[in-house]
Amino acid sequence: MRRTLLLLLALLCLASAASAEVSANGVIQYGAAITQLATMGGRISRVNVMAGEYVRPGDALVTLSPNRVYAPCSGTVESVFAGIGQSADAATQQYGGAVTIAPESLYTIYATAENAYKSVRTSRFSSGQEVYMKCTKDGTHRGMGRITRVDGDIFLVEVTGGSFYNGETVYVYMESDCDSSDRLGKGTAVAATAESVKAEGFVSRIHVHPGDYVEKGQLLLETLSELPSDGFLSADCVIPAQAEGYVTAIYAEAGADIERGGMLIDFCPVGSLEVIAQVGAEDLPSVNVGSPATVILETAEETLRLGGTVAAVAYIPETSEDNITTYAVRISFNGTVETDSQSAFAYLSINEITRPGMHVAVLIE
Repeated sequence: MRRTLLLLLALLCLASAASAEVSANGVIQYGAAITQLATMGGRISRVNVMAGEYVRPGDALVTLSPNRVYAPCSGTVESVFAGIGQSADAATQQYGGAVTIAPESLYTIYATAENAYKSVRTSRFSSGQEVYMKCTKDGTHRGMGRITRVDGDIFLVEVTGGSFYNGETVYVYMESDCDSSDRLGKGTAVAATAESVKAEGFVSRIHVHPGDYVEKGQLLLETLSELPSDGFLSADCVIPAQAEGYVTAIYAEAGADIERGGMLIDFCPVGSLEVIAQVGAEDLPSVNVGSPATVILETAEETLRLGGTVAAVAYIPETSEDNITTYAVRISFNGTVETDSQSAFAYLSINEITRPGMHVAVLIE
């Protein structure tokens, strides 16, 4: 390709000698970059693009990690007070939580080992252990449960079956026959109230509805710290590209927090690609801003001539490794494409033909 361009440039030099046209080598480069800002805030979990990558509108630039709210207990969802896009903070402030759950267990036993049977066996109990209860009055109220918390001689039992009344005093046993030699302690049955689940931010996804049964640890809601400025709330929490172009710089980092309006990437719109041509000192006086230019691109099929205009001239000299002094001339495309035949290229746009890094020959009138 480089040899072909050199040959083409030599032919251009011969052709332009009589017409006072200037020929030069050039490279297609990124033009003016545009910064895309974050349309919503949150913690970045993944950056989905790399510098130099071509993106289209809607392509995911970054993925945000939402705040996830889980059920603190098993039970039935009573209410969901915040909808998609609404403030979970406001719901928590007004109702005590964004979601309320009626616990599966109707009672919790607040017990102590003070009245336990004195033995090594009854002195050892742990969280998760199955236990049995009966009322201290006459033993007619019985039930079963699971120890959920142990703090020294104090422990909590979640009642999973049986019938008690609020405030009733019960004994807790290791075995279902409730023999005194298996007694772990004594406690009080307290009726469970609906659990209010607090949340912060704005709701991006809701995973449950009133009437649903949930297990402890089940995902209830997902929230974001800020709503999207464009009003479009992506279910998978991605911030999409807003235009077509090439990524030139990335400011977002995985694991970092970003606010709405923060800088995500710089990108060069496809229509902003330009050519930087290197013009010799002897030809520089013939080059003027606004002069027509032809960018010649060699493909495997044919030679393409792309119309352009001199947009700027740098009068600071550059010296190559071969000790050749040139000046950079910036050429913008005007959208015209000429071909040697009616091939498919004749129907393509500049955006579809050119890519950053392509080497071209340039003829400036």
